[in-house]
Amino acid sequence: FCFKEGATVSFKLPNNCPESISQGKEYTNILCVKGKNGSGKTNLLKGLSFLGDFCANSFSYKPDEEINIENFFRNEKDSEFFIEFKEKNINYRYELILNKHSVIKETLFRKDKRKTKIIEREGNTFTELTSEFEQLRFIKLRKNASFISTTNQYEFGDFDAINVVYNFFSNIMSNVNFI
Repeated sequence: FCFKEGATVSFKLPNNCPESISQGKEYTNILCVKGKNGSGKTNLLKGLSFLGDFCANSFSYKPDEEINIENFFRNEKDSEFFIEFKEKNINYRYELILNKHSVIKETLFRKDKRKTKIIEREGNTFTELTSEFEQLRFIKLRKNASFISTTNQYEFGDFDAINVVYNFFSNIMSNVNFI
């Protein structure tokens, strides 16, 4: 949207956060953004909302439909996103590079003891799959849909890690969207 150099948002609570506020959690469930008019608050929230929608619902897009994203001053460069989160005591990192026409690259990492790339997609091809996800090679990817949304649609196999990630993205709620 309006970030040429990018922006970072963290839901991680500081180490000195009082127990009465953190309630034993490392991350907050709620985000409030404040700043001057025209400083990008709404566009920041649009980015978070976009990630949730794209990862959970993009399979429902028509196959030839454009992806609802606008670049900085409508340039033709690809947009890059990454998000790190913790679900069921496992850390995940999801990376996405795309433009309004197609997904360029999508990568999912998981960290139990060490950070491991478990799924990577370039274009419409899986370029890396750990053995537990090898069956995903049989799924037909679309240029405008996340492999997370696609895998959930087909309910293909018993991929607990993808179900956990899908549930994380489907629970992102916002009162801000593309429009």
